[in-house]
Amino acid sequence: MRDLKTIILILLLCAAGLVLLMPHSEAYERITQGSIVYINETYDISGVTGWAESLAWYGQYADVPDESVVPVVISLPGKTHTSEKSQYYYKINNYTFFEMPGKWFQYYGNNTASDETNGNLLAFKVERDVPVKFNETNVTGVISYEIIDNTSEVEKLPEPLLPEKHIADYLIARGDGLQFNTTGIGSTGLVNVWLFGRVDNIYDYHSVKSVIDINKSYIQKLETGTYSILLQSPIDNVSYFTVRYNTEKDSVEWFDPIQFDVFSMSVEGFSPQVVLDKLQGIFPQSRDTYTLQKMVLQDPSVSIMRVDEVYKNGTSVLDVRGYTNVANGTIISIVFDPDRQTPRTLRTHTYTGEAIRTSIGNMSYYRVYVPLNWDDIRPGVHTLKAFTQIGGEVFKDIVVSEMPADSYKPNATLKYIEDRNPWIPTPTPITVIKKEIQQVTVERTVVVNVTPSNEQVYTELFNVAKACLAVALIVVVIVGVGLYVRSVYVRGKKYGKKK
Repeated sequence: MRDLKTIILILLLCAAGLVLLMPHSEAYERITQGSIVYINETYDISGVTGWAESLAWYGQYADVPDESVVPVVISLPGKTHTSEKSQYYYKINNYTFFEMPGKWFQYYGNNTASDETNGNLLAFKVERDVPVKFNETNVTGVISYEIIDNTSEVEKLPEPLLPEKHIADYLIARGDGLQFNTTGIGSTGLVNVWLFGRVDNIYDYHSVKSVIDINKSYIQKLETGTYSILLQSPIDNVSYFTVRYNTEKDSVEWFDPIQFDVFSMSVEGFSPQVVLDKLQGIFPQSRDTYTLQKMVLQDPSVSIMRVDEVYKNGTSVLDVRGYTNVANGTIISIVFDPDRQTPRTLRTHTYTGEAIRTSIGNMSYYRVYVPLNWDDIRPGVHTLKAFTQIGGEVFKDIVVSEMPADSYKPNATLKYIEDRNPWIPTPTPITVIKKEIQQVTVERTVVVNVTPSNEQVYTELFNVAKACLAVALIVVVIVGVGLYVRSVYVRGKKYGKKK
């Protein structure tokens, strides 16, 4: 009986130890088929994976598994509560899923279609934009961010976030491609693009299905600057061109319908601008026409044009807006006090939005909300760093001031305007209200009468006695010397009289 109790106690202790050793005791949201999941959030995906040991991604816009596409396949952890990784607490990892948004499907290898119908294979849909999360129970108004990649959910405003800023017919940032629809250009929408720069060029680039799509790898090789862009289209309603560039011979060839013959002109060694001039003389001899426009290629850049303190859901945030030359949809990030961040805190202090472009020749603009957690922000100068997904960055300083607790905070905003002195009030300066208890130390000099000890009395008497003895010795020496001098003088005087 005693041994049985011992065994039961050991089993109970082992069970308790297993419970304590479980790495995850928190219950996460259990998603259903097709649920939207967000980057760096953790979910219970055990109900959408079926018997699959892997997940597959067939492209951002794939609605069903496509057997003609080679999918990206990732392995799934098991369905257990005690392991470090589990489907019960599966993290939508930034490094795995950020570049592969869209629908993810159960994957059974070559037996995908025979195991289940395609509709039943859908697991979940990944989205990059994580809604801003506020702690609704925090009555002090301090924002509580518990997600790693804080992405601003930009409201669709009826008016632009900033005034439209036109640069050229086409504005491209190095690292982006050149894409535009050719419908409406010419009679058929069939278009070839010729690009002429100072030293670089792209000749006779064809549209496909009424779309020009010059890959960013081509744009990356071009120097920055202003380019002439020639859009070539047939005059007649035909599906071919009568002017073309021969890559092998480095020459321009064209068909002259009057002479009914094909002519050729070598452009080897010609600068792009000379080729453009020659080409403008050739087109009237052909059955093609052209439109000449301007394209500006720049290195990626971003600016901070305006910073307002606003309130969202009862909490203070900085509404940061600015311009950028990157393409529509490019991620724009804002870091609060980047020099004070460590690799561990950098992500939690980085907030993101997207570039919004209304015209291919205009600057994009963006909006990012930056939370103001007053418990972590001290008065003084702070820095905002803005940067784009493909490069380019800018730093702007903002000033946080602190006023006495009984100050009145006007119902106004404080704006930063580019090319003006920072933080000029419009119309009334904004003040940051924080209550603090100040401790003041007061110093006073107090005189206290203390009776000396016997040792202190003896020491003082000894010192006085030594001083008196020294004075007495000095007096004796002086008197002795005086008497000696007097005796010498008297003897000398007597000796003089005897002579």
